[in-house]
Amino acid sequence: MTVETQPRFFSEKIQPRRRNVFEGVTKCIFEGTEPDTFILYFKDNHPLSSSESQPFNDLSGKGVINNRFSEMIYKRLNEINIENHFMRRINMREQLVRIAENLPFYIEIHNKACEDFCDRFGLEKYDQLPEMITELRFKNKNEKNPVVSPQHLVSFGVTDHDELDQLYATVQRINDFLIGQFTAVNLNLIRYKLEFGRIYASDNPMDSRLILIDEISLDTCRVLDITSQKRLDVYSTDLSYQAGVVGYHEIARRFGILNDQSVKSLLEIQTDESQTQKAIDSDTPTTAEVATAPIFGQAPA
Repeated sequence: MTVETQPRFFSEKIQPRRRNVFEGVTKCIFEGTEPDTFILYFKDNHPLSSSESQPFNDLSGKGVINNRFSEMIYKRLNEINIENHFMRRINMREQLVRIAENLPFYIEIHNKACEDFCDRFGLEKYDQLPEMITELRFKNKNEKNPVVSPQHLVSFGVTDHDELDQLYATVQRINDFLIGQFTAVNLNLIRYKLEFGRIYASDNPMDSRLILIDEISLDTCRVLDITSQKRLDVYSTDLSYQAGVVGYHEIARRFGILNDQSVKSLLEIQTDESQTQKAIDSDTPTTAEVATAPIFGQAPA
């Protein structure tokens, strides 16, 4: 190694040389190192960066936190017998997962009203819904992933009524569990999405079952602080770009992800709790916000 040469770490945004199966806004999927597996690589792209009207900068280090957060949630779901595709974390940005046949729809779960849900049903922002409301969204970005009915999916042969019943029962269990996890750290999980895939036990196409796939991370959840009633996720229009970054770190800190010294050292995160809470409450820059700004990039001009 010469003086000019520096070692590369798994945390860097250099993607490995392997066949790229799919590349999305926030993740890449590569061929796995074992039969019937994929590798998920978590990127630093802002989840809204694909929108031409919102050209956000990368959030440096976000992929590391999302990888750890999704690992944590999927491991906990395994403990309550919610089958999912997670096998193990490979490094700071990657995890090994089982291959499953993606369903052409995903499920959006609403616990409180927010964003377009308020507009569609004439509700006030963050109104508590009488019960969990699930919406089936067909994957068609050109049409903004429209809401479809169970009858659509059954009529088109995507699924059947028995499978949908099992799916709804699983979603209810997952939601009950996640609400408890978020409430325990003084957060409301107001909205998020789940994806499922089909795996086969034999060559018989009827010999299959559904498992939870994709990710549950800070990119897929809308989150509200219980005490301040302020949004902490990066999707919120209530927060400035900078305050959204602070909120993102705060969620990770509450779940203990930033207690891992390897993650903390890697991201060089300063977690001043009083300053962070002040930023959440006031949505104004503080010393802590300025200190953490380089971690997730600078706010766009």
